[in-house]
Amino acid sequence: MIKRAREIARQFNQPNIYDSLYAALAELRVCEFWTADKAFYDAVKARLSFVKYLPDYP
Repeated sequence: MIKRAREIARQFNQPNIYDSLYAALAELRVCEFWTADKAFYDAVKARLSFVKYLPDYP
């Protein structure tokens, strides 16, 4: 999972892997990952559709 998190961070030019770890876990578990990190969300939303932006929660 850490390897995948590093790949995600690298692919989307993220300076650290904090949110990428959660994204890798959500990808592994085939579930949504809700984040409040707007910069991370904006970077990945086009390619990682399971990543959602917390303020958009219904």
